[in-house]
Amino acid sequence: MRQGDIHLRRDLPTGMSLAALVLSGPAYNSADTGRVLFCPIITSNEATGDYLTVHRVSYEDAGITVIGYAVPELTTWLPTSALSPQPVGRTKDMDAVLATVRAQYFA
Repeated sequence: MRQGDIHLRRDLPTGMSLAALVLSGPAYNSADTGRVLFCPIITSNEATGDYLTVHRVSYEDAGITVIGYAVPELTTWLPTSALSPQPVGRTKDMDAVLATVRAQYFA
């Protein structure tokens, strides 16, 4: 797992496909704790209005490019086993996402 990677969730019922953006940093991820800090990615434009900050991302799901929005307001922990072993995308601008997380939890 690397900060900025987008993984599909494997802990959901069959047929559901949701993505998650890895937020935990390199030092934590390399410690192999078995957990990862992430925020979900939503794909509905209507749902983005419910949150103060969203960040546009794209990733591949079953060969199809998906445009979604990372929602740092919904940051939480997951076991690493809940995420796909290989990333399906990568966020190029983590600075904006991490600035939102810092403002929420450390301001």
